[in-house]
Amino acid sequence: MKQLYARAAAGDFAGIKRITESAATPFQRALAIVSLEHVLIQHHQPELAGQYAKKTWETDSTCVLAKAEGLSALATEWFRALNDERARADFDPGR
Repeated sequence: MKQLYARAAAGDFAGIKRITESAATPFQRALAIVSLEHVLIQHHQPELAGQYAKKTWETDSTCVLAKAEGLSALATEWFRALNDERARADFDPGR
C-alpha cells in the first residue's frame, strides 16, 4: 500500500500499473486500479482513466464498491470537462 500511494503521489502511472498487475488479491487489484484512475483524473486525463475503470473486475462486494466509486469520480471529471454525454455513460454503470 505504501508503494502504491507513493507512486500515486509522484504521478507515476507506469509504477501504479506495475503494482496493479502484480496485485495478490482482488481487493488489492481493485484498490490499485481505482488509485490509478484517480491519479489520471487529477491530471485531467479522463479518457485514459476510463480505460482503467472499465477493466475486468471481480464480483465481490468490495470490488463492486470500488468500481462504483471510481466510475462516479470519472463521471464527475467528465462533468467538469462539460461533457454530459460521457459523464452519464460512466455514471450510470456506477450506480
